[in-house]
Amino acid sequence: MILPEWLKNQGWTNLQLANAIGVSEECARLYRAGLRRPGPEVVKRILRVTKGAVRQDDLLKAYAIATAKLPPYPTEGTPHGKLGRL
Repeated sequence: MILPEWLKNQGWTNLQLANAIGVSEECARLYRAGLRRPGPEVVKRILRVTKGAVRQDDLLKAYAIATAKLPPYPTEGTPHGKLGRL
């Protein structure tokens, strides 16, 4: 099961997830969107909180899919200069 689906089924907000796994609300939002890859300790906490319903490979796949959709890093000479991904 993917994290957003689990959160929706539980009726949880990003803040509730953040409090349960000990991260900021912004980090929880990024994990939910697949835009930030959780480290090993956070993965363990997510697995514990979801009682295994969200698996580690689901978290990593979500990150890989979400980041694959982002544009590549701009290089010098492009309109964005050295900004990189947001």
